Amino acid sequence: MSEWMLVFQGLLAFVLVGLVLLQRSEGGALGIGGSAMNNFMTPGGTVGFLTKLTAVVGCIFMVAGLLFSYIAKESATERGLFDGVEVPQEDSRVIEVLPEEGGGVPLAE
Repeated sequence: MSEWMLVFQGLLAFVLVGLVLLQRSEGGALGIGGSAMNNFMTPGGTVGFLTKLTAVVGCIFMVAGLLFSYIAKESATERGLFDGVEVPQEDSRVIEVLPEEGGGVPLAE
């Protein structure tokens, strides 16, 4: 089920990005380009279909994200991350080799 949730959330994200990119730029974003004073006192009825659709898809995206996180939390088991990992026992094949005293190779003369 989690695969379908990820696919649905990914599709919603692509649709949301596409809707944002389809909208007409009005300029004036952070004072860059265009003049914001031309649109300062315009009536609020100029909100277009794409703007409303973007708001609806954005809300669906947020609600779906919250719902999917709740479902994932409820279906999670109380299993730890390393519960299925086996710890290897001491291997008898490993032999520790240490030089005998005085029998080592001199480092420098």
